[in-house]
Amino acid sequence: MMTPYRPRSTDDVANVGDHVATILSAVGITKQRVSRLLGRPCKCKERQRRLNELGQQAAAAVRNLTGQEPAADGTAETEELKR
Repeated sequence: MMTPYRPRSTDDVANVGDHVATILSAVGITKQRVSRLLGRPCKCKERQRRLNELGQQAAAAVRNLTGQEPAADGTAETEELKR
């Protein structure tokens, strides 16, 4: 029987801007390189903030739709998965 997917936490979605920044930096796309390419200061912090806000809204919507509650171990639990 397949184990159902259980996200570690809806907080992972809520911090999507931070995750994107980390991934871009890991592959060499830095704020300095973006600014140099664009010829003006990048708006990386603004993008990161907006993505974090969008992620928080998405996480709240998922929790409302699925009845998820943060579990003590940091995973998301639903009534269905508790059974």
